[in-house]
Amino acid sequence: MVRSSIAAIAAALSVVSAQQIGSRESHPRLTTQQCTKSGGCRTQQTSVVLDALSHNITMKNGTACGASSDGHACYIDGVDYAAAGVYTSGSSVCCFLLRV
Repeated sequence: MVRSSIAAIAAALSVVSAQQIGSRESHPRLTTQQCTKSGGCRTQQTSVVLDALSHNITMKNGTACGASSDGHACYIDGVDYAAAGVYTSGSSVCCFLLRV
């Protein structure tokens, strides 16, 4: 039982580690503050990043990668944040996330 579980995990990790970088994405800028007791608050420029579930994993020809796909042929696509409903303005974030 343990050996089969380890083999399944190892097989899954080999596919994940073999995925390639697909299209690039541009993360929306977001102004935040980092505060400490001793130093007070300082403004910094950060960005919003969507999690891995928001990214499509496809092959070069655009078809979806599945469990039976060769991981070396799979690419993690970048996200178009505006098309995904994610907007920033200064220190504000607006997310219109709807999955149908």
